[in-house]
Amino acid sequence: MLKKKLGTTSMVATSTGMALSSSIFPAIILAIGNLGMLTAMSAIAIAGILNFTIAIHFANLSQMFPEAKGIKGYLHEAFGEKISSFFSLLYLLLTWVAGALEIYIFSYVISYLGQYFKLPIVSSIPGIGWTIFLLCLFFLLNLWDVEVASKWQSIITYGMFTLLVLFSMYVFFQPTHQIDISPINFSWNSFIMAVGVSMYLFRGFEWVVHMAGEVKNIKVVARALPISIMVLTGVYLIYTSTLPLNHSLSMQILSSPVPHLLLSKLFGWIALAMMGLISLMATLTTYNATMMGVSRMIYDLASVNLLPQIFTRVHGKFRTPWVAIVATFLIQLVFALLVSVTHNFHIPILMATIIQGIVYALSGTAIWILRNKARQNQFLWFRGSSTIALFSTGIFIYLSMIVILPSLNGSVGISLLITTLLTFVYVFSVKRTSL
Repeated sequence: MLKKKLGTTSMVATSTGMALSSSIFPAIILAIGNLGMLTAMSAIAIAGILNFTIAIHFANLSQMFPEAKGIKGYLHEAFGEKISSFFSLLYLLLTWVAGALEIYIFSYVISYLGQYFKLPIVSSIPGIGWTIFLLCLFFLLNLWDVEVASKWQSIITYGMFTLLVLFSMYVFFQPTHQIDISPINFSWNSFIMAVGVSMYLFRGFEWVVHMAGEVKNIKVVARALPISIMVLTGVYLIYTSTLPLNHSLSMQILSSPVPHLLLSKLFGWIALAMMGLISLMATLTTYNATMMGVSRMIYDLASVNLLPQIFTRVHGKFRTPWVAIVATFLIQLVFALLVSVTHNFHIPILMATIIQGIVYALSGTAIWILRNKARQNQFLWFRGSSTIALFSTGIFIYLSMIVILPSLNGSVGISLLITTLLTFVYVFSVKRTSL
């Protein structure tokens, strides 16, 4: 049995920590870099509202099936064995892709800060070296005790939020900061594309459903998910209000893996140092939260026979799924090396956004299919939950297509095709899963 120690504060910190990583800063620029200020903030606000509906979906599902094995269990109830297995594994691959992207961005952040501030100790060690060190640190923390890992998560997550708000206030009151409120070169297609890519900014907040076996009460999950989306949306809007968007962004900034550092430098070394620290803290939250969330996802999928049973082993003393944690550590390390070699960070953003949109659409469809069962057991948050689920499903399918069609170049298309085929073959090689 796993320890049931986690409360709402820890779950919100873990949920938001999974989403707010260093990689969201280049993702913000990729999503809204060519829009005016009001248009950009509107795109992020709409993405936040849509993700709030998804938070309600997963909150409902977590209460309807408290013993289910996370996303796999929810989809199994609505769509059956094979479909739920296929998309659960595809979603697990999404977590690895997103983690690889974070590692890549982190290495560039370390390199840039070390060179700019002339820190020999920092600049002499390559980014991948720091990545390996931090992965080992959070591996040991998570192996030791989930409560220790969750307390550390709360400290760095809430500390990062506070620092990001202070940074935004500092930049906002700088004499060189100018507010551009005009929707320059507004294009409906660009706006919808921005909303679609902005979905990535909330990527992974719902992974905490796989930690339901370690919460004090199942209602903790249902409370934490909507709160996380509200916190993330507010923080993103505050940060976006400080960005010199549209005509101020050059191709060098738009194509850089560290545009947040380049933009912060415009406001002096203090702003750059603050953003550098924020970016580093964001990486720490993501490393730790990913180690917590993904290891439990592997544990859950193994407990229903979709992955080998060895991943269900729990440490006799620490009561943590130690084999799943070891697997998460090794997989993150392999992806760190791969991304460091390929140097392509746009493909992971687009792949993660596409897969995320599809799974979110499925969650809304699941609520609609299971609506009668939900009503009978009074699990829906409010009477119109199933109608909103159907509406948001249509929106997510539309946004997924908007993101897929323009981004299906050779690299993204081939990556998606190979990933889909390998997942399909594996799912149909598994005889049967159980719940």
